[in-house]
Amino acid sequence: MRNWLIFRGLARERRHWGSFVDIFSEMVPGSRLHGLDFPGVGTENDRSCPASIDAIVADCRRRWQALRAEVDGPWSILGISLGGMVSMDWSARHPEDFEHLVVINSSTRDLSSPLRRLNHKVIPQLAAAIMEKDPVKRERMVLGFTSRMATDIEGNARRAAAYMEDSPIKRRTVFKQLFAAARFTAPQKIDIPTLILAGAQDPLADPRCAFRLSRHLGAALHIHPEAGHDLSLDDPAWISRQVSTWLEAQSGYEQIATEAAE
Repeated sequence: MRNWLIFRGLARERRHWGSFVDIFSEMVPGSRLHGLDFPGVGTENDRSCPASIDAIVADCRRRWQALRAEVDGPWSILGISLGGMVSMDWSARHPEDFEHLVVINSSTRDLSSPLRRLNHKVIPQLAAAIMEKDPVKRERMVLGFTSRMATDIEGNARRAAAYMEDSPIKRRTVFKQLFAAARFTAPQKIDIPTLILAGAQDPLADPRCAFRLSRHLGAALHIHPEAGHDLSLDDPAWISRQVSTWLEAQSGYEQIATEAAE
């Protein structure tokens, strides 16, 4: 059994994964998914959020080590957007923790310009969503610039609003997360197999960010032709197929390398 540590993005908690967890578990054989919330979000919403990716990593790693002690089997890590930045930084700092890394719709300051990382056309919508007091209306606004394929917009908005009412996120947490993401630079290298995924219709972050990231890290890259920023909501089955096929290829490479060394 392979354990996956999974991270969501800006102002999102593990409940926002929705059906992705079940679909991934079914389509990627032998997988068991574990979501952790960032400080200031979800189960950790009463805590202060650090203003840097490395500090977020340190916080999450302390909590994950307790989880690892209770769960058998190897671990891999997957993150989307802000979660992808955390996953990259963690994998670079502690490559012994994980066997594989999957990064979805993420970017870094040194490889892409600010306006490619955050489309200027979306900034007014993002600001309006942060300031909106009606939780359902706010979530409809968020889905308007994060999703391109979700069909049940109203249902998704109401579920997300319920999460927010249950575990409110302070505005300063959102701003600290934005600040941490804006300052994040790519690791020089990551010493575990890495897969980069992105949506070609992402209105928030230019998919060319993913291309530059894959080139910098020497990582495999696949682009969904229709999906937006929240790829795990738009097409969880596509992510699962890409990861499953990639893992099979990695297994083949490892077998060839072992046979060559004998």
